[in-house]
Amino acid sequence: LLLADGFGQLGAQSALLAEKFNLWNAQRAMTIVLPSTLLVMLPVLGEVSLVPVVGIYFVCTLLGTVMGTWLLIRAKFHRGGKVDWKSSLQLWLGTATDSVGARVDQLILAASGSAAALGVYAVAVTCSQVSSGFSQGLNHVAFGRQASMGSVRESRMHERRLGASSLATGAVLSVLVFLFGDFVFGPGYEPLWWVVCLVVLGQTFVDQWQWQVFWRMSRALTGSVLAISAFALVLYGVALVAVVVADVVSLLAIALCFLGFVFLRYVVSLVHAGGLARKGF
Repeated sequence: LLLADGFGQLGAQSALLAEKFNLWNAQRAMTIVLPSTLLVMLPVLGEVSLVPVVGIYFVCTLLGTVMGTWLLIRAKFHRGGKVDWKSSLQLWLGTATDSVGARVDQLILAASGSAAALGVYAVAVTCSQVSSGFSQGLNHVAFGRQASMGSVRESRMHERRLGASSLATGAVLSVLVFLFGDFVFGPGYEPLWWVVCLVVLGQTFVDQWQWQVFWRMSRALTGSVLAISAFALVLYGVALVAVVVADVVSLLAIALCFLGFVFLRYVVSLVHAGGLARKGF
């Protein structure tokens, strides 16, 4: 089912590219909103166990895959032409590499750190994802326009707006955590506010990288997505291994490694984009 889900994701991207946001949101709701809603209802029904949880995710993923595949077929008949499977595979591998980079820090903390540190870091990551919701929405809205008729100048303007929104929402969230974090989360979460500050700053570079991925998709340059992601992930892995070998696994060390990873990936993408601009892309 997860393999077939790739067709669903491709269909969702087709709807996004055509700026069919209602259809795109409907497909995403089946795989994000619906399972979360049903999982919240399980304790009320007294059915919290592995079987119903797996069943919910299976059914919701199946629904999302079916709708996404329908969107893909619909887009193919409307626009004609063949699906560029090579570019799709490169993009999938690139996003899979990004997914590994987004979770390996928590894996290292779980394996070599303390449970308390892992809990604080996981909450900080969740907070950073909440703060980036508006910025990701800007990226999705701008993607179709950039793909159809966007210029390099418009892309640069979007990057500036994106950076400003990411920093603004991140700053607000960091202040809220500083003021109310102890009250909301209780004892043991005293380091949360400065971890949130580092991870939120890293999320700003993640948002910028997401736009770089969209920009490359709009110009059929998905091979560079995989190359840049893989290069940054290798260096990230080296840094994490060094932290583990030196036995200095801590919240600060892991957060700084994550920040270095996303910053390096963004900088490399900028350098590469500059080279492409000089070549006329």
